[in-house]
Amino acid sequence: PFSTPPWPPPAAPAAPVLLVFLHGSGGSGAEVSLFLRRQPLPFLGGGALAGALAQRGVELHCPSARPRPYTLAGGARMNVWFDRTELSRTAPEDTEGLDVAIRRVTEEVERKLAERACRGVVLAGLSQGGGVALHMLFRARPPWLLGVFTAGSFIAQGWEASRAPLADYAALPVLLTHNEGDTVVSAEWGRATARELRGAGLDRLAFEEFDSVDHGFSDGQLERLLRWLDEDVLPGAPQEAPAVAAAAAAASLPLPITYTVAPGGGDGGAMSHVLTFHVPPGTEEQLTAAPVMAVGAALQLARRAEGVLEVALETPRPDHVAREVRERLLRRLANPLRPGEAAESCVVG
Repeated sequence: PFSTPPWPPPAAPAAPVLLVFLHGSGGSGAEVSLFLRRQPLPFLGGGALAGALAQRGVELHCPSARPRPYTLAGGARMNVWFDRTELSRTAPEDTEGLDVAIRRVTEEVERKLAERACRGVVLAGLSQGGGVALHMLFRARPPWLLGVFTAGSFIAQGWEASRAPLADYAALPVLLTHNEGDTVVSAEWGRATARELRGAGLDRLAFEEFDSVDHGFSDGQLERLLRWLDEDVLPGAPQEAPAVAAAAAAASLPLPITYTVAPGGGDGGAMSHVLTFHVPPGTEEQLTAAPVMAVGAALQLARRAEGVLEVALETPRPDHVAREVRERLLRRLANPLRPGEAAESCVVG
């Protein structure tokens, strides 16, 4: 049995909130899950965090990265979300590896949402896992996101959000935590990441430090996570599961449709973007049978590889357009266009 927390937990609604916790480099989802389900915490009277989460209607899910060569480990295969050639904030990010990691996390989350209606998702991560969660803000921009929590994480200097402002997430609760004496990832890297994210438009971002030398979970970080959920995230979560999740479950999609937004590098400068959509293999012809109406024009998606569609365009709101196109593609999966049928008549603003 779990002890009662020192503050009253909010009443748990019927549909849960999904807390997806991403492990650090070399770890695994099973390790994180075991720790959060069994580690006794003084602020919970010896109870574990998972029990306190369940009281609040928060369901814990801890996926694992697939093994891949890791340069910092001499090329040995490890469970890492992406590669690092150097543990430094000035080293370039592995953008290709990040894209793979983000796609995996997104597919995992949307598979869970299709299995069970949830009110939304909180992304949390330790170390490299927190880096993936932060990169998802400007590389994937999932519509189901309720908040982001990180412990001992950072993103590299000169990251892509400088070209993709996060004003759409101005009201999103984001909590970055760091142990002051962390000897693996400097707390200053966390502070600098927080400053850049605030500058990109995350108005509700908080950065907090704790008196510990651990590069991992300190009791203070986990207690703060719980209070942050109580005070900043759960009160703003929908009381019922969004219709999108219910529609996806009803459609019984074999795989979700995810997307990424990248600078296009065309003559349009900062307005040029490439939208990439990852779709269930074998549906490419069905989804590109007619253009998708968006930004006042017919966007003709092109097949780039199995399960990959792309379109280049100029717009100041690429993530908004991508979300709307994705929604129309989901509808096409559920209700395919008839031969000769025109594209959707709706126009994305």
